[in-house]
Amino acid sequence: MKAKSGIIIVIFFVVFSMTLAIPGSFAQSHPTFAETVTPSSGFVGTNQTFFVNVTDVTGYTNYSVEVYVSGNNLTGMSPNTSYKQSNGDNRTFSIEFTAPTTAQNVRIQVISLGEYEGTETSASQIVTVQVVNTINLSANITNPTSVTIRNLTVNFELNGNVVGTRTIANISSGQTLTVNYTYVPNPTLFKSGEYTMQITTNNPVVQSSTVTGKEYRFYYGTPPNYNWILYVAGVVVIFMVFLAFTAGRRGGGSTGLPAPKWRR
Repeated sequence: MKAKSGIIIVIFFVVFSMTLAIPGSFAQSHPTFAETVTPSSGFVGTNQTFFVNVTDVTGYTNYSVEVYVSGNNLTGMSPNTSYKQSNGDNRTFSIEFTAPTTAQNVRIQVISLGEYEGTETSASQIVTVQVVNTINLSANITNPTSVTIRNLTVNFELNGNVVGTRTIANISSGQTLTVNYTYVPNPTLFKSGEYTMQITTNNPVVQSSTVTGKEYRFYYGTPPNYNWILYVAGVVVIFMVFLAFTAGRRGGGSTGLPAPKWRR
């Protein structure tokens, strides 16, 4: 029994000695350095502005962030290669980007840096932002009445769904104004195909002079290629001509066939 008590005392003494040997800075709770990166959207239109927000953990100093961008064609993107910003004791960042002019997936690597008692620590994340082609919608709105119309709401509808709204402060009698809207389609919902755009307003007497009937059709994406049908039709025509020509030679009468044997 005394031997067991002696072992317990020795173990306690060793643990206590090790605790005393740890410097005060390490005996305290050391916060784990991490970052939270939030893109403004999973997708963005070409040439449009978007933000990447970074939030680091508390307890560090000399916060800074480095950003590295990669993609197939970064023409028009800003910043387009690398970026660095120091925030001192401020652990939040909001980095503004301009999307490139070409639709693609852009990879953005965000590296956060911070110091804890003179030791620099880092955290890294990669976010992917899908850049999609925008659709530029336009309508010419005419006021056919004899009075000025104010606060006119113009709705842009695609296949019956309102995708954008513009407000005209005032439109004079007989005046025609062009209203534009840049639509950024959700790539998970908006697929290549034919669409119908319709213009509606909150005033039934106001007319859209864009097209007859206030609507028109357009194709989003790359239209299907039906040239193969023309190629097949051409081959069929050539083959039919060939058959007709050979049939004519075989059915040419006494000059086209050998004489029967009994006539020889």
